[in-house]
Amino acid sequence: MNAIIYTGVRIDQQNHEKRINELKEVARHKGWIIDAVISETVFDPDDTSEDKEYYQEHDPVFSYVYERGAKIVLVTEVGCLGKNVADILKFVETLHEYKAGLYIQQFDMVSFENGKENTTFMLLLQMMASAVEIEANSRKERQKEGIELARLQGKYPGRKKGAKASRERLMEKYKDIIAIINDHNLSLRQIAAQTNHSINTIRKIKKMFS
Repeated sequence: MNAIIYTGVRIDQQNHEKRINELKEVARHKGWIIDAVISETVFDPDDTSEDKEYYQEHDPVFSYVYERGAKIVLVTEVGCLGKNVADILKFVETLHEYKAGLYIQQFDMVSFENGKENTTFMLLLQMMASAVEIEANSRKERQKEGIELARLQGKYPGRKKGAKASRERLMEKYKDIIAIINDHNLSLRQIAAQTNHSINTIRKIKKMFS
């Protein structure tokens, strides 16, 4: 069975390689053939460097599943898929639409096999996705508190110079998405088809501009 490894966001190279090696070993034991290893870059709308890509133009995970017939996507843990419940569940639901399954090393289970959804997997996924979202929100709150304390102490310089310009560049780059993003009659998939951008890109643009 063909499979791909998805490591989520690449934060440090050593941890990134460790994840890949662990998942390759899992695939070897289960007899899965790894077609590709896919990572994402960090999304930072305040980074104004010219060589930084704010969004992926294409979603390689679903491309491999849809176009190349990969049937399993391997990840080490739920947090690799996103930082909120909606995004995590949408990722898995999209895989199931393509008749592909998600393997999470944290569970040692596959979400979709023999044409059926694994209900135990989905229950665990919802529980762990909620924990991931709570932790992400808690981290944001701690960051806000730290920024506010730094402001009071006169240590926080505020938003980076050029952040407004970077937002304007995004508006220009993705004006086709922004023009129809608030049309409630269109699904993310329909918008993706019309604009030739990935669902992941459209979801992030919607969060910023809707």
